[in-house]
Amino acid sequence: MPETIEQEPNVGKPGAGLPFFEWFLAKYILLPGVYRKTGNEEARQFFEAETKKILSLAEGLEEAKLTTRALIPRLRGLEDNSRYWSVAMVLEHLAIVGGGITEAVIDLTRGGTDKKPVTIKDVKPDPHSPPQQCVNSFKAMSEVFLTQIEPGALDNHPEATYPHPWFGPMNARQWYILAGRHQAIHRHQIEQILKKLN
Repeated sequence: MPETIEQEPNVGKPGAGLPFFEWFLAKYILLPGVYRKTGNEEARQFFEAETKKILSLAEGLEEAKLTTRALIPRLRGLEDNSRYWSVAMVLEHLAIVGGGITEAVIDLTRGGTDKKPVTIKDVKPDPHSPPQQCVNSFKAMSEVFLTQIEPGALDNHPEATYPHPWFGPMNARQWYILAGRHQAIHRHQIEQILKKLN
């Protein structure tokens, strides 16, 4: 039987971020290495592959499994507040973040830097959103990301940046590469949720 929780678990506040050591490692060691080693087309393929994996996990799930929240162990790259979500909530979060990244990347490839910065609180999902809407929003976001961003344009204005709430100023190429890694973190989250529900 799925694990049920009678009351809201005690998780961190939205926007509290990652533990200091994990944040430091990501910002100054892991992400710079990923940016150096990942080509633009490779980043596109990684994002597409992660999208397909997420959809293979989520599509066809009955509504109860889409909407039931499960408390999972905190994963690397996932703040504590986000570990009591449903699959639908993960998909909505990915749609929100992915849509924002798409807008930022397109703006940055044109040299723009005037997109309003967001906070982590701004991209938290609504646990009451219709589950199929969350699936459809995720699919639509991924399609726009893959078709509207031209990998060849990512290096047009490398000096133009837009701030990440945790990692500071990032240019179009860095945001583009990060998008796939973000998908991967939350794909692991979905896998952990489904383990709890089985």
